Order: sequence, then C-alpha cells, then structure tokens
Amino acid sequence: LVGVVALIGVLVIFVSWRRYRIVMRLGALAVQMRSALLAFATDTVGGITPIKSRGAEARTAERSEEFINRTQQYRFDAQLNILLLDTTTTTIMLAALFGSVFIASSTSALSVAGVLIFLVLMTRIQRLVQDFQARTVKMRGNIPAVRMVESLISDLEAVATPTADDAIGPGEIRKPLRSLRLENVEFSYPDGVQVLRGASLELKAGDRVLLQGPSGGGKTTILKIIAGLLKPASGNVLINGASTESEADYGPRNRISFVSNDLQVFRDSARMNLTLDSDRSDSEIIKALEAVRLDSRLLGDLDEPVGENGGWLSVGQRQRLLLAPLFFDPLDLILLDETTANVERSLQIYIMTTLLDHISEDAIVVVVAHRIPDGIKFNRIVDFADGQFAERPI
Repeated sequence: LVGVVALIGVLVIFVSWRRYRIVMRLGALAVQMRSALLAFATDTVGGITPIKSRGAEARTAERSEEFINRTQQYRFDAQLNILLLDTTTTTIMLAALFGSVFIASSTSALSVAGVLIFLVLMTRIQRLVQDFQARTVKMRGNIPAVRMVESLISDLEAVATPTADDAIGPGEIRKPLRSLRLENVEFSYPDGVQVLRGASLELKAGDRVLLQGPSGGGKTTILKIIAGLLKPASGNVLINGASTESEADYGPRNRISFVSNDLQVFRDSARMNLTLDSDRSDSEIIKALEAVRLDSRLLGDLDEPVGENGGWLSVGQRQRLLLAPLFFDPLDLILLDETTANVERSLQIYIMTTLLDHISEDAIVVVVAHRIPDGIKFNRIVDFADGQFAERPI
C-alpha cells in the first residue's frame, strides 16, 4: 500500500511538471514587469519624463495602460495555473482513491482495515504532495528574481570603487573637477525632434554660467545630459578629460548635483525627502533647512508630512526644500533649472549668496533661467537655440 501511494504521488508530480515550468515563466514575466515599473517610476521621480516634456503625457498614459493590462493578464495566468495544478492533483488523487476502493470492494482483495489504512495513507500523501507543490511554485516563481539580484550584485562588484583621492570627508583630499566639456553632442526626443545638433561647450573650474534660450528648446535636456540622467545619441561628455561613460573620474561625478523645479517631492516628511540617499543627523538637516530659510515651517517637526508632491507647501517652499540638499556635502558641479523662479527676491539673494559661500570657489555652477536670478554674479552667459551654443559678452 505504501508503494502504491508513493507511486501515485510521483505520478502527480510528474504530470504537474509542465505547470511548474509555467510558474517559472510567470516569475520571469513578473520580474520584467516590476523592472519596467521601477524604471518608469525612477524616470518620473528623477524628472527625466516630466509632464512638461514633449509627448510625456501620451507616453505616461500608454505606459500606465500597458502595465495595467499586463498586470491583469499576469494575475489571470498565475491564478489559472494554480487552479489547474490543484485540479490535476485532486483529480489524480480522487481517481486513484476511488479506483483502489472499487478494486478492493469488487475483488475482496482488501479488508475493511486495509481500505482504512489506504485512506489514511492517501490523505497524508496528498498533504505532502500539495505542500511540495506549493513550495515548488514559490521557489520556481522566485528563481528569475534571484538571478536578477545576482546579476545586479555582479555588476556592482565590477564597478570601480572611489580611490582615496576621491574622498569627500572632512579634511580629506579629493580630486577637483577642473573642467567639463561637451563635444559634438547630439540628442533627439523620442518623437524625432532633434534638440542638440553637434553642440560643443567647455566649462572650467570657477565658472558661473547662465544658460538661456527659448522655452522648450532643450535647456533642461542639456543639464540632464551633463548630470548623466540622459545619454547623448552621439558625442562625448568629458569630466577632467575623461568620458562620463568610464570609471576614470568616478569621484568627481559623485559631487554633481542636478536640481530641477519639476523634481518629485515625496508626501512624507522633510527628513525623508532630504535623507533619501544618505544618513543625516538632525543637526545636518536643520542646518540645510536654515540655509534655505525653511525653519519657520518645518524645523518644528522634521517628521511632519509635506503632502503629495509637497502639496502642503507653497510653491516657493517646495523649491527651497529641493535646494536644501545642496548644503550637505561639498559639490563641484551644481546644475539648477528654474529653481528659484517662485522665491521672493530678498530670499533668493540670501539663498544663492549662502550657497556660493558654502561651495568651493572652483565649483562650476550652471543655471537655467528665463530671467537672471539674484544672488549670483555670472561670468559667462550662454545662449542655446537651434541645437547650438552661442556665448555672448556680459
């Protein structure tokens, strides 16, 4: 009897093996969907696809609809697969049970005690088989995710770590950012509109650059390319003569900050918004908030929520919250995109003056603004139009 029941259990597992393979395929699909959603969310949070950019509204709607449809199909396939798996198991078990009972009763090959023993064994083997199936489904469904994590770990281990010269701790030596150069850079929007047409620009240590041009002409795109948020279709972005695609100047690239007016503010607290990528003490957070004059609104409670996308703050307060992280670590390149447009003049002068006092004299500051912001004395004004840079005298 034990041998017969064990044989039935093996038969169930063998018949169900195709369902296990389907689970693994569904697991791979789930990983792809989560990766796509994470990439889309990261792009949105990072401001790569803000609503004001070309075609972003249409792309957002398409991606959202596609994700919802794929999610519903995935859930349907997963539930259907589990249902078929359970149905297969139950059917085989019942068929074996009724068949054995029928044979035993018709041939008198088994006594009543034997039939009862058989029922007990079948019940226990069914539990074992179903437990095995549940664990197998869970394991095979997670295999693609584990493989992706292993791949990410391998990629991270392959990245060169910063050297001692790149350290940015207090009193430590760090490699300065001496120059930044765009060489024949070209870039086009997904809808085919070309933004940069072989554009070249060189920035040197200590430059304070005002970048101006027509609205929608691609100034924000330029800052994102410099920051490494977008990759040019062709051409090079060089830091200290080394391409940002290489690891040769890993340290300086860690000291680049891009702040845009359309970056996402999380509904959580000021603390969470300011310490999302690093651990900061209360004194550091308070000092940064004081630098942008947000003490009267937020310093009472660093854990007070700020609302959806900073909705409980005024537009000016939201912009100042985005600027606060600039006052944490020393920076060599600061890229500002209309970040003080809604801040009153006296406060704008205070923030920008405090920022310039905080950063090194050799730091490069690039500001995109329709009107010259107060508090910064620019030594270069660059116009951008028709995909090209043109510097004009001050």
